[in-house]
Amino acid sequence: MPVRKEPRGSGLTSSEVWIFEGTLSGEESAEQKRLQDLHTVEGRLAFLEQACAPVLEEGGLPTQCGNFLCDSDGNWEVAGALRAGWTYTLSPWTIAQRRGHKIDSKVGFAARMLDDIHFLRAARAKGNADRAIMMAFYLGHKVASSDIKGGHAEKTRTGPRNELRDIAMARQFQVRSATSRKSASALKTDIGREYGLSRSTAIQAIDRGLQLLSEEERTRTR
Repeated sequence: MPVRKEPRGSGLTSSEVWIFEGTLSGEESAEQKRLQDLHTVEGRLAFLEQACAPVLEEGGLPTQCGNFLCDSDGNWEVAGALRAGWTYTLSPWTIAQRRGHKIDSKVGFAARMLDDIHFLRAARAKGNADRAIMMAFYLGHKVASSDIKGGHAEKTRTGPRNELRDIAMARQFQVRSATSRKSASALKTDIGREYGLSRSTAIQAIDRGLQLLSEEERTRTR
């Protein structure tokens, strides 16, 4: 797949863009669509939901906002008839709190992000731009805070899907490093940011991708 750089714009707004030519394979096409989706509001929200879900599922908590019944100990079920000692909630964070999870714990960040995503979507659906912007600010703050504390929201998953992502990132690194003046770690961080990854996670992902490409090359030359 040939790649070239082209200048776009002029003056202060000028920039260089990467142009990919040729026919994409099925896997490459799917990866390209995933990257395009990450640059939309809904695509980014869905990405965060997918990252948070395994954290909450592991803790036996709801993986999305919904209609739940919850008691004082954090036991929960899909909402039915209200009974003594139970209350209605739509919030995974309410349930997590009642189970004793701290606000800045791995589960705390994941549950609160899902709450923010729910309210952000609701505000967008109602056309309430101020509310949507505020919820986006709160959500972004939690993503950044969880990243500083160790990348809780982007809990690493293994398997074919992540291998495909790592290889795609590694290929981008190989192409860009040929002309970039940045250090390898800075370039890897830039590429990872496009995937919503922290610095350390991006570097690890690209290193894994480079290793996979190297193994693939050795297999072909045997």
